[in-house]
Amino acid sequence: EINYETDLSIQYRSDRSIFHLDLFTAYLRDLISSLIDTSLTPRLPNSPGVRQYTNIDRAFKTGFEFSWEQKWPAGLQHQLSIAYTYGKDLQRDDPLPETAPLDMRFHLSGSYLSNRLKPYLMVRHAMKQDRISKEFGETRTPSFTLVDLGLSFRFTPSVSSTAGIQNLFDVLYYEHLSRSVRGMDETPIYAP
Repeated sequence: EINYETDLSIQYRSDRSIFHLDLFTAYLRDLISSLIDTSLTPRLPNSPGVRQYTNIDRAFKTGFEFSWEQKWPAGLQHQLSIAYTYGKDLQRDDPLPETAPLDMRFHLSGSYLSNRLKPYLMVRHAMKQDRISKEFGETRTPSFTLVDLGLSFRFTPSVSSTAGIQNLFDVLYYEHLSRSVRGMDETPIYAP
């Protein structure tokens, strides 16, 4: 693979806030990828197909990562991050495979009792991904939102306890980069 990439990184820092923005664009040659070879039968019936490794002659990627951390009054602080990548196979005029959708994360936490008690709330939202490569065997993935809650307490410098609830609203979801299982229908592999 040959990657001609340009990055622009901007950061601002004050006593209570940190902003960071990274913009990137890349022109790729001979990108290593794979295609499902439909002329070959998989040995396992639920296999997503037999892959043939290939090189994508010309490809393009661009995107950004943004983060903002801020300290609030009353022992609170937050972190917000957003990431997005757009990829295109210039040879086939098709989306690049294995490109995650726009992903947003928000983390609110507190620090109390001399930094011994730390509650937190995390929210994550992933947009749907319908820019897929059918030759790679990708399927569309729906958006999802997750909420996690937690609390940790440090008794001594070497003893602490953490309790939490992940996926508070019991959302049935799967990541775009998880593989589907082929068979009668294309069943996604759901996250725990």
